[in-house]
Amino acid sequence: MPATLTVNKAHTRNLTGMRLVEGTISLAVGYPTNGEPISLPLNEVRGMVIENKAGYIFEYDRTNKKLKAFRFDYAAGAAGPAAEVPNATDLSALADIAFLAWGW
Repeated sequence: MPATLTVNKAHTRNLTGMRLVEGTISLAVGYPTNGEPISLPLNEVRGMVIENKAGYIFEYDRTNKKLKAFRFDYAAGAAGPAAEVPNATDLSALADIAFLAWGW
């Protein structure tokens, strides 16, 4: 089952003609490797800010139009970047993750 994307509002700003889209994302059972495909109501996404939730952090892959989930999975005191969540991880408890996207 894919992620559920809910768009609360879509605004157009006159300064650059960019549109702002705000909404929430609810993830599903079985996170796929390399991210969850999502479709935003924009022709070109220039950026996206996504709320962190329950210890997970998120990024939007503009090239592949996917939401990627990461976590810090190493011993306390160790340093390193967050690792992508493994394939088939159940993220269904992560609901109503707020986001703001912008583009044309």
